[in-house]
Amino acid sequence: MVKRVHVVARRAAPGTRIPTFIVLIAVALAGPATGCRGEEEQATGRSAVATSQGLALSLHLLDGAGREVGSVGRGETVTLRLVLRNGTEAPQRLQCGSARTHDVVVTAADGPEVWRWSHGRMFAQMLTDVALSPGESREFRVNWNQTTNAGAAVPPGRYQARGTIPALGGALGSPVVDFAIR
Repeated sequence: MVKRVHVVARRAAPGTRIPTFIVLIAVALAGPATGCRGEEEQATGRSAVATSQGLALSLHLLDGAGREVGSVGRGETVTLRLVLRNGTEAPQRLQCGSARTHDVVVTAADGPEVWRWSHGRMFAQMLTDVALSPGESREFRVNWNQTTNAGAAVPPGRYQARGTIPALGGALGSPVVDFAIR
């Protein structure tokens, strides 16, 4: 069973303040965002899967028709589908330090970051659980309109994408998916 999750980031009402001690506690609990230990990676070119302690995180590049592809035409909306699956026989729970439960980063083939889904978005500063029953999957979809974080169109070429679940105690990251814009 796959559940689709759409996260909407909203700004706080004017005049609303989060007490400083709550922010400090959240930052202290978050700790460093390092990779999960015991992670295995498997990439197929159009999608990739990483596993850690029974959780599998896969990233899939989809075209406008929802087909998994390895390249897209210039100017097409690119859908990046991140799927978190509990492959164990026990319930699993990841806790995130904010309402940001996932992220996707696109980089140029030579390394520099081009676009990040969370760039410029605001997220509620609250602990957020991502809970999965045995065998359950959670799906996150983000659309990229082939622009940089600054809003400029990206040129044709080779790119890489990687998805993450920013869990406290260590982010779970997918392997890199290579793709082309033609």
